[in-house]
Amino acid sequence: MPAPGRPTNSARHWPLRPLASTLRLLPVAVSVAVTGSWAATGQVGEPWGCKTAEVPPRESLHGTRPNIIIIHADDLGWGDIEGFGGHPTSETPALDGLITAGLRLNSIYSSSPVCSPSRSSVMTGRWMTRTGVWPGVFSPDSVGGLNLTELTLPQLLQTKASYDTFMAGKWHLGVGKGGEYLPYNRGFQHYHGVPYGVDMCSLVSIGEPCFAPNVPCDAQPYAGDASDFPGRAQDVPCPYYHNVTIVEQPTSLLTIDEKYIEATREFIMAHKVGRGGASAPNPFFIYFCSHHTHVPAFASANFTNTTRRGWFGDHLRMLDWSVEEIMQSVADAGLQENTLTLFSADNGPSLMWENLGGNNGALRCGKGTTWEGGQRVPGIAHWPGVISPGTTSYAILSTMDFYATALALAGVPLPSDRTIDAIDFSPVLQGRNGTRDIFLYWGESPSMEVGLHAVRKGDWKMHWYRQGSHCTPRYPDPWCYEGLTKLPEPLLYNLAVDVGEIYNVSLDAYPEITAALTAIKEEYEGQPDMFGPSEIGRGGNPALQPCANPDCTPNSTWFPDCCRTNYTPPPPPPISSDCTWVENTSLGLANSTSDQDFLTATVQSKEECCGLCLEHNGTLAGPQCKSAHFSGRVCHLWTGYHARAGTGVACVPKPQ
Repeated sequence: MPAPGRPTNSARHWPLRPLASTLRLLPVAVSVAVTGSWAATGQVGEPWGCKTAEVPPRESLHGTRPNIIIIHADDLGWGDIEGFGGHPTSETPALDGLITAGLRLNSIYSSSPVCSPSRSSVMTGRWMTRTGVWPGVFSPDSVGGLNLTELTLPQLLQTKASYDTFMAGKWHLGVGKGGEYLPYNRGFQHYHGVPYGVDMCSLVSIGEPCFAPNVPCDAQPYAGDASDFPGRAQDVPCPYYHNVTIVEQPTSLLTIDEKYIEATREFIMAHKVGRGGASAPNPFFIYFCSHHTHVPAFASANFTNTTRRGWFGDHLRMLDWSVEEIMQSVADAGLQENTLTLFSADNGPSLMWENLGGNNGALRCGKGTTWEGGQRVPGIAHWPGVISPGTTSYAILSTMDFYATALALAGVPLPSDRTIDAIDFSPVLQGRNGTRDIFLYWGESPSMEVGLHAVRKGDWKMHWYRQGSHCTPRYPDPWCYEGLTKLPEPLLYNLAVDVGEIYNVSLDAYPEITAALTAIKEEYEGQPDMFGPSEIGRGGNPALQPCANPDCTPNSTWFPDCCRTNYTPPPPPPISSDCTWVENTSLGLANSTSDQDFLTATVQSKEECCGLCLEHNGTLAGPQCKSAHFSGRVCHLWTGYHARAGTGVACVPKPQ
């Protein structure tokens, strides 16, 4: 018998389970009852009201004003979903069911191989370079954010088509002074979430668990370069926002998914057909951005240690459960026939975390690279009555195209005062051909000096640069982790037969294709508005980190731990007179031949660090502290007389 919460293959055809309540935590007793195969008849009681018959295409879907849901996974690999031929121990029944009932998008790309830039393109329909979301990603203390002059998708849907707009989860497009860049100020009438990745929070230093009942986040067996994760003691605990107010800090990773689902379900049910005899509500737009499967892996009590794939499998099942709950809510509200759901990811998997970082199947490399594994992501579209179930599209698409497609369906024209790169792919939803024939690969840190790393046209892709990223040197393919390299001769691949980009073909054999791809590169690099001023380049200010406690500032003794919704400052530690302090230099004492750094701890002051040294100097069993080093709230205890020259302060206990 499987463990509680573990789905089995036979469970994929189970009928819908009853929901415990509108606002609830998922009971363990029903956590296994996840419906997974939705090629149903549309009769009452069938999963999501899906239909098996092929849907005759309408002339156009423009102006039909459906509800629109975008579900965004984080760092999800092509090989992580069963329905994409994924990892043999992945368990994704809800996503597999969405594929069975809808359209699998086999050639959809994120605009960037990292988070913030790809998300900016979904919101603006523009290459991230145009909007200033380059190079790299935003941090909790970033001064900049998604430029306030950009016209976001929720903003246009709300103001031009009377859509109700809602977002839950990871935003990662800036917070800014007074929350000026938060989703609530960018077109979303409702926002619930941590506005960036939970890996950017202080997790270990505050003892935040990642798995039930109390497994610390640093207990996860990362390997290689990742052995010190997570180490962001200088960042504030994870803030949970409702609109622009922090309502919980730190928020618990063990319950965060349930909070997101509760808020999302409540929003959907407010649009229930015939609710209270009222007139038909406005259509809605939901942007649901899960933290899964970005590191650190985490899961609620209902899913901890319930999958064959270990902690990453539990992590993945939290994402899958969220999809099931959202689709169940749409069904309960009677809105299946008028709701388009689009599922995808912000970029490929982060292979530097090895078995806890995802799997890319047949694709080469992963997150941070312009190989297919960095930007080609799983994609699914679901719309009963419009999309024929169990179909597949090989049309070249981008998650950036969600922008143009959603606006076309809502009957909203594209902005005409700026370059829009997104393309309406609503014909693809009806089984027709797409119109995008070109895709550009800019790299994780674009620059005008380097330009495009690669270009795809049709089945052909050419690389001028290669750059590895987010991958451990233990990985067998060195091009997945080696630095930026200009190739002596471009590499050419036919993705129709070589999606893994293994077999470079001769440029001389395909002169017309080589010339066409080179011309595309030169054309786009030459566009005068391709690079706007960098928002990420504006740098950071620790005072901008989200903090629920207005009295907690970077100048506070207890910053950033005092950034809490219910904070009581601890009594100040006694100032020790039993230490000799040396500023920014070595102790000037000979190091012991058996010198070792035997303890590292996060502390609040040099006095606390010296106190630890005193405790380990004849008081406690084990290695004895002969000197301590304090810098940046990190305390190192040494068995010999040792200090790191040029940084922090050091102390040595006075002779007893």
